[in-house]
Amino acid sequence: MLCNVNYPRIFLPAVVIYIGSFICGGGIVGSYGPIDNQEINYIYMRKCASIAMLLICLITFPFFFFQNLSFYISVKDSKDFCLENEFKSKEEIYIDLMKEKDGLNYIRNNFKNILKNGLTCFEKQKCVKSILDSDSFICNYNYPEIMKENIDCKKIYETEHLLNNLEDANVANFVSSCLELKKELIKPENELYKCSSYLNLCKSDTINNKEENKKIENYYEEKDNTYKNKIIEIEKKMNNIKFNDYTYETSCLSNISYFFILLFCAIHILLIFGISLTWVILGIFSILKSFGFIEDSEKKYYKEMMEKANKIYEQMNASKQTKIEPEENTPLNLNVK
Repeated sequence: MLCNVNYPRIFLPAVVIYIGSFICGGGIVGSYGPIDNQEINYIYMRKCASIAMLLICLITFPFFFFQNLSFYISVKDSKDFCLENEFKSKEEIYIDLMKEKDGLNYIRNNFKNILKNGLTCFEKQKCVKSILDSDSFICNYNYPEIMKENIDCKKIYETEHLLNNLEDANVANFVSSCLELKKELIKPENELYKCSSYLNLCKSDTINNKEENKKIENYYEEKDNTYKNKIIEIEKKMNNIKFNDYTYETSCLSNISYFFILLFCAIHILLIFGISLTWVILGIFSILKSFGFIEDSEKKYYKEMMEKANKIYEQMNASKQTKIEPEENTPLNLNVK
């Protein structure tokens, strides 16, 4: 595996066709013929080889073609995706969307917890204990302005820093609620204070008015629907990013790299297509010749050549015998004295 490409699965059919072409197209068959060296036997072997390669190509080429075509389209899609997204790969976009979705789910769950646990910041005077078993509180108003005894409050200026460093979920939800209402100008006067007191400041006045409570519920319900719809949109985008079995999706490549990958892939497909088409044609002709549907001109040619050779051989023998017989019948000139 390299760059999510399963090379054996893509190229194994092509390797079978390459090796088969070498064996059947003049390699082993062409080098090692019958011992008697009769050309007619070579013709028969080539027919068998053509038919065998016909079957091999019919079985292996469809797998090779569709796998490599899928690979070509996948690389092309990945290139287009990178160009459309400022060279951010599918995997990078997918991870970013996943992080955004998780963040929205976190915020949405916080809204639910804020409403469920009564941690909204709509109340004019509200405090949440910042550390359990301590005298430290986070409040949305300055207590000493009302009650100066035994209470020490300091305004919190770096609220975002505070939110990132809070360990208690209730305090974090309360602070995020205050910041949200201030940001949306619903409670622009909201300020956060860190107060210390031995008194329980969490027992401050809360909203008990049904109408006010209904407004708070509607606000958080609208927020919940807003984030729910955003999450649905992100999920649609994630579903549209389709990952194939093998592709260059984990990272974007340069334009020249994509060009050569697509070029070599196209050449390879055309090469195997040409080899397979040649063997299919030869195999069909071999079958037709074997069953006598068309004339085997090659076989006919060698038969005619053999017949001519036999005739020439017979004529030479006849001529030789004709020359020898008169010599045997010629009387000897013997001078008998």
